[in-house]
Amino acid sequence: MRSRRLRYLLGVVGLTWLLFVLFRIVFFYIFKNTVADVSSADITRAFWMGVRFDLRLSILISLPLLILTMVPVINMGRSSRTRLAGKWIYGILIISTVVFYAADFGHFSYLQQRVDITALSLLENPAIALNMVWESYPVVWFVLLLGIICLSWIKIYNKIVSATIAKPPKYSNKSHKTIGVIFGGLIYLFSIWGTFAQYALFWSDAFFNRDPFVSALALNPVLYFYDTTTFSEADYDEEQVRKYYPLIAAWLGVDD
Repeated sequence: MRSRRLRYLLGVVGLTWLLFVLFRIVFFYIFKNTVADVSSADITRAFWMGVRFDLRLSILISLPLLILTMVPVINMGRSSRTRLAGKWIYGILIISTVVFYAADFGHFSYLQQRVDITALSLLENPAIALNMVWESYPVVWFVLLLGIICLSWIKIYNKIVSATIAKPPKYSNKSHKTIGVIFGGLIYLFSIWGTFAQYALFWSDAFFNRDPFVSALALNPVLYFYDTTTFSEADYDEEQVRKYYPLIAAWLGVDD
């Protein structure tokens, strides 16, 4: 594979995917005791589905870096400043995602369900929420562990940059470039779609089993949280309630 950009992007996607798969394995071993009588086939199916969701998130994280490698004016292969920007972008995305995973682990430990949009209600009083977290979990050790994970992945990312996109370009004819673009495009397309079937892999596919642990094992916490933002319902409109209260009260025969 001669293309520096393709090797770089696949390396980044593979590195990020590995992190998410490791988190999924850790999730399984920490919370497997919560599972009821579920077949190993369902566990395997859930894990395989979750791995594909993880790949989708890995691809999404790589999209800003894809832009930095494809736009001629800011091509990472030519600009050290763009490579530095890519390092910052990847670092911020990885740190944010790892912190979200940690919050998801804590949320599942507390409520036996993945983080969704309703979890934001727990932050209505941040002082109480932070105090509960401090009293319930070894926060200092968790922060140290998360810091080590983030620094390790950023360091490996920097090595991937040095071994791929930062190296001098090699001559590649048009056919090689075309094959590389098609190959990379197919990988990205499958990773986003998540399946060879007609319909894309969707979050609801994870709920093929009634056991909450099996469903949680099949979900990706970041993607699931994003999907559940569409479920958020607005609070009632007080002005509308006041406007129509007399009409409803009269219809129900309720005294004011």
